[in-house]
Amino acid sequence: MTGLNNFINLFGQVTLSTVVELVLAGVFLYLIYKKVRDFLIERYEAEKARDQRINEALDAVHKYPEYRAQSIKIQQTLENEIQTIRQAMERYQARLDSVEEANKRRECNKLRDRLLQSYRYYTNEETNPSKSWTQMEAEAFWGLFRDYEEAGGNGYMHSVVQPAMTELIVRECPNSSGKEA
Repeated sequence: MTGLNNFINLFGQVTLSTVVELVLAGVFLYLIYKKVRDFLIERYEAEKARDQRINEALDAVHKYPEYRAQSIKIQQTLENEIQTIRQAMERYQARLDSVEEANKRRECNKLRDRLLQSYRYYTNEETNPSKSWTQMEAEAFWGLFRDYEEAGGNGYMHSVVQPAMTELIVRECPNSSGKEA
């Protein structure tokens, strides 16, 4: 029984309260260990995340020249495209101006033709022996004449036609229907 005697000699003075104290101390140490371990893991994860953000920032800083070159390239491309659009707009504007000028000339020619027809009719002894016209005919002619001037017309119309037409006698319309007798 020497083994039992050795056991009793070694642990004979241990009481239940000592065992409970040891167990509680072990539980306490385990809980402290767990809290310290969780704290250290959290701290490690935070440091790891911070290091990762720092590395990403450093990568971005190292790539800055590349990003800058890319930005400059995009800017140059956009400037070239804007210049191309500007040149196209200038060509279209010149073409539009040319078309407007041609339309203005055509309109001026049409108005001149109508004014000359009226001039030939009203100043001709055979077609208008009384050298007169109605108020409505005069207003229509002078309205066309103003349009002709606004369209840029001048020259012969002002030196010959306008003076001859101002000499015509304005007569009243013979009836209210606007038809001449």
